[in-house]
Order: sequence, then C-alpha cells, then structure tokens
Amino acid sequence: MAVIASMDRTSITADPGGETSCSIRVRNTGKVVDQILLDVLGDAQPWSTVEPAQLNLLPGTDAVARVVFRPPRSGAVPAGTVPFAVRAMSQEDPDGSTIEEGTVEVNPFFDLKTVLIPGTARGRRRARYQLVVENEGNTPVHAAVSVADPDRLLEFRVKPDTLVTQPGTATFVRLQAVPKERFLRGADRTLPFQVLLQAAEFAPATVNGVMTQRQVLPKWLLPAIGVAVAALIGAVVLWYTMLRPQVHSVATPGAAVAAQQQTSGAAKASKATGSPSRSASATGKNASGGASSKSAGTGSGGGGGSSSSGSSGTAGTNGTGGSSTTSATAAPTTGTPISSSLQSNASPSAIYSTVPYAVPANETLDVSDVVLQNPQGDTGELQVRAGSTTLIQLGLANFRNIDYHFAQPIVFTTVAPLVLAVQCQNPGGKACADKLSFSGTLNAGTSSPSPTP
Repeated sequence: MAVIASMDRTSITADPGGETSCSIRVRNTGKVVDQILLDVLGDAQPWSTVEPAQLNLLPGTDAVARVVFRPPRSGAVPAGTVPFAVRAMSQEDPDGSTIEEGTVEVNPFFDLKTVLIPGTARGRRRARYQLVVENEGNTPVHAAVSVADPDRLLEFRVKPDTLVTQPGTATFVRLQAVPKERFLRGADRTLPFQVLLQAAEFAPATVNGVMTQRQVLPKWLLPAIGVAVAALIGAVVLWYTMLRPQVHSVATPGAAVAAQQQTSGAAKASKATGSPSRSASATGKNASGGASSKSAGTGSGGGGGSSSSGSSGTAGTNGTGGSSTTSATAAPTTGTPISSSLQSNASPSAIYSTVPYAVPANETLDVSDVVLQNPQGDTGELQVRAGSTTLIQLGLANFRNIDYHFAQPIVFTTVAPLVLAVQCQNPGGKACADKLSFSGTLNAGTSSPSPTP
C-alpha cells in the first residue's frame, strides 16, 4: 500500500449555516514521490471540501489536510446524522489508495413562515382565506392553528386545525370567517381577527386578518327594482294609450241609419198615396158612410201612374189605401221568433269567404242579438255585413267570444241579407272555424233598404 490516512476524529457536529472541520493525516509509504488527491464522498459531499485537495509527498513523508463541513441553513439538509468518507488517491499507485469514514451530526433549526391570503376579504355572509405555513427549517414541525376575534363578532371554521409540515414544504389551511350578525343596508363593517400558529418548539406565530362585511342587499338591487317598476308603469301606460287593440263596431250606427231610411221610405210612400192625415180622414169617412169609403178606395186603386199602381196593389192586399201604405213601410212590431247561426270554414286566402243567411222574399229579419265565436284562436279578419255593407269588422286575433245586444234591432232583407265574411290568415294552411249566432224575429212586410255603414 502506497498511502496511509487517518483522521483526528470521525464524529463531527455541525450547525446549519455554520462551519466545522476535522484533520486528516496522509503518509506516502511508497518508494517514489507521489501526488495524493483528496476528496469527500457520501451525502455530505455537496457541502464539504478538503483543504488542500492535493498533496505532493516524498517517500516516507506525511502531511495534514483539513476537511471542512458547511451544511446550508435550509430544509435541503435534514437534521440528523450524515455519513461521509474522505478518499486519499495515489497517482503513482491507484491500487494503493485509501478511504477514511466518519459522520456529521447536523443540528436542527426551526424557521416557519406564515402568510394569510388574502389579508382582507369582503363578503356578505362569509369570507374565505388560506393560511400558508412554509417550513424553511430542517425539522418536521407539529403545529395547531387557532383564531382569535377580540370583538367576538365572528365565527371561524378552520380545516385542518392541526398540521405536520415537513422541511422545505408548504402546508395550506382553509379558513372561513362568518359574521354572527347581518344587516340589510348600510356602510361596510371592518371586523379584524388574528390567526395563531402554535408549536412546542418555538413561540406562537401571529398573522392579522380583516373581514369587510357588506350589506346583504346588493347596492345595485334597489336601483334596478326602481328602473324595472318605472319600465313596467311605462309599458302599462303605453299599452292602454297607444298599443291596446280597439274593437270598433258599426252595428249601432248602421241600425240608426236603417231606421232613418225606413222613416224616409215611409214618408216617400205617404207622399205617393196621400198624407197620413188624409188617410185618417178617409177612415173617418168610412165610419160615417160606405159610399165615401168606397170612393176613397176607388180613388186609391184607379189613379194612373206607377205610384198609384203600387199603392193599389198594396191596398188589394191589406184593405183601405191609407192604412195599407203605413203598414207596408213601417217595421212590424211582432213576428216569428228565430235563432240560427252561420258557420265559416274558410281556408287561408286574401279573399273574404262569405256565408249568407237567405231572407225570404217579402219578409224582413230583425236581429237583436249577435254572438261571434273564434274557438280555435284563428288569425285574420271577420266582417258582419248587410248585403255588401259592412256593419262590424274585427281582427280574429283580438277575440274568442263576443256578444252584441242591440236596443234597436238591425233589419236585414232579401236584397241586403245577413252575411258572415271571413278572411283567413292562419299559418300552415290551417282553415278558420268561426261562427256567427243570432236571434231575432222574422216579419212579413215589404223589404226595406239595406243599412249603410
């Protein structure tokens, strides 16, 4: 063997962040000058050196080198025993190299850092935080987490409330702060508290936190409700003033015009056959003597011209000339009661589909009640006509069932019959099923002119 080495001590104690050393003596037992290289092996090698790292020895001589240990102050080097070895390697006789072993006892140190994230949190019902516990020491730490509220206005939930943090690692603790009392409206409230981290190895660590408690009602809620109420009121006003569908009926004006035309027709007939006063005079004469009555009758029937001819025909039917003229032009007050209906099954089209009710010749239909029905909610237009004259016009989309009652009946004739007209505008080719039901009387008499709108 060309090299012999020995250390003055094989067990060394080192403080993290500090420096310690031991000596190693190396002897050249060979017969030639040798260069000896020294280095450290094992887990302590990253933070250990040999000074000097190279010795030049004559045969039979020795020298001393210094082995220095500098463990870092971090969690990278755990506290405890770390084995090492010092190798003395001969350049002239590699097989004659030698290794000396020892241990370094690294002392423990504690370095905990705590951070509350966020330091200030805002909330209405609760606030959430994270406590970050970072162990920068070289020893595991068992710690307990607690929260102190000096004003006792908060309740806390900590998970986990105990922890074990390893060297060089960070541990996260979830924390919730819940106010004991809430308020609907008002300024924000500031609620401070402290988080305590307690361990047996060091003094308690304190972290301050703040919860800013907000009102339960969001600040935008009341203005939004006010805007919504104002918009609703505006929509209602707009609906009733401008957008609400209006149904205009021409039935009552049409009935009034029809009555006026009947009165006008009676006046014209009276002018053609004689005034009502003369007719009454003739009747009075008839009561006094038969010759006068006969003469009046003959005069009514024998006169020339179209007007006399029409009056004669009427007189032949009803009796005396004067009284027959009055009954032919005035609407009868009694008749046969009638109730019927008109059903329209119109297909979608731009043209009105009509369903008439035929009035018998020499008779009039006096209608006092009309019911319009749109059971399936069709769309389009509906008209109630007297011949070609429109009395009522409605949009189908505006009603399902409408009932009309006329104080003065509407008169329909053979020339101007009751007509249900429907212009169907249903989508998809769906037919309109609409119905007109009416009630009134059917009266015998000369047809009157049809009413105008």
